[in-house]
Amino acid sequence: MASTGPDTLGLTYFHCPEEAVVDICFVHGIGGGNVSTWASKDNCWPRDLLPNDIPDARIISWGYKAKVAEFWSVVSQDSAEKHANNLTASLVSDRAKHKTQRPIIFVAHSLGGLVCAQALLEAHGSSEENDKAIQEFTRCIAFLGTPFQGSDMARWAESLQRLVLLHPTNRELLSSLKKDSPLLAKISEKFPNWLRGRAANADTKVDIVCFTEAKEMKGVGKVVTDDAAHIKGYPAFSLNANHQDMCKFSGKEDNNYRTVRDVLQRSVKECQCAER
Repeated sequence: MASTGPDTLGLTYFHCPEEAVVDICFVHGIGGGNVSTWASKDNCWPRDLLPNDIPDARIISWGYKAKVAEFWSVVSQDSAEKHANNLTASLVSDRAKHKTQRPIIFVAHSLGGLVCAQALLEAHGSSEENDKAIQEFTRCIAFLGTPFQGSDMARWAESLQRLVLLHPTNRELLSSLKKDSPLLAKISEKFPNWLRGRAANADTKVDIVCFTEAKEMKGVGKVVTDDAAHIKGYPAFSLNANHQDMCKFSGKEDNNYRTVRDVLQRSVKECQCAER
């Protein structure tokens, strides 16, 4: 199998069938990348596994500067809100270029879930029709270890940073992971309201599935607790991995992969039925 390849900024295209019926967009978390977050050894599952199981989905992955500590470069000082705006802009540009109005399914890990939620809230309130379309065509979001109610990740990240001297930390990104942060407060209040508004009509309902981490990270414990990773009123499934590994699968027989894949397959089928 091919090597996982380097991480890049913006959109990377893993699978682009001519007759795609849906877009599946992956959004990595803090310290991750649009390829490495989803890769285990030489297997990047959205690229190497998922196209075989969902061949009629266009599969893309969005990358942004969310490194806590990069010894070889300067850390981005963009806030999570700025990343959310950039995510929306990337999708708007991509969909205009390819002239598509396909349904969108998001798969987001950790901070990527907050970026995704914020992007949808900003798109909802935008006066630009192209921005609004991103949230209007969103049909499902799979959140993997997203800290909706704060997380010990902030303390862990700051401890890690102390080990990397002469190196800057993106404090705005770290603060977004602290309990009672303005970003978390905003998302905790407005995102459920947005979901309820969409659920008022069966044709616009957004399916939400939350995945929690069953294992602890050595010296850290559970980075995101089950309660913090769960949105009330929506299903949650436990993945037998820690926070870092819950988005990496060894192969098609991996039970964690099967669990996530099944959710995505059901969502794609529902999108196909809705379009008929």
